[in-house]
Amino acid sequence: MHFFKTQLGPAYENKQVSENVYFELVPFGHGKVEENPFKVTCQHGVKECMGNAMHACFFARHNNNEEQVKFGVCTMSTKNPPTSGEMCAKELNYSYDGVDVCTNGKESEMYQIKNGRRTLDFKPKLKVVPTVYNAEDQKNSLNDLKQVILSKLNNNY
Repeated sequence: MHFFKTQLGPAYENKQVSENVYFELVPFGHGKVEENPFKVTCQHGVKECMGNAMHACFFARHNNNEEQVKFGVCTMSTKNPPTSGEMCAKELNYSYDGVDVCTNGKESEMYQIKNGRRTLDFKPKLKVVPTVYNAEDQKNSLNDLKQVILSKLNNNY
């Protein structure tokens, strides 16, 4: 939650960052997925699982990276992200149609399985979430994501 509010949000507000970087947001964290019968266990409990499901359902309905990032930053900056989706969508003027039904239904299970596989199959194994894909920059990104990105953009990688 802290990373979204203090790093991702401010970095994304920079036009050079938002116009040149695609942020793949995979709402899963350090969880476990069992497929038959379906069961997701989240590191921080049921509320985290509900938040992950809500984000996954929203992202499935909004393929636009700007909408995904701004929605994620908004919800993760509140005291209770799992229940802030509708409020953030309204505040950002985004459609929230079908997200609640998805979050509380079978559709979200498909997204959670997919996100679980994406996260758990990541090589090297994730030690920290959120993760910046470039492991070299992981530590610096937790403190100054915008500067890490801008230095890469200005040096053409």
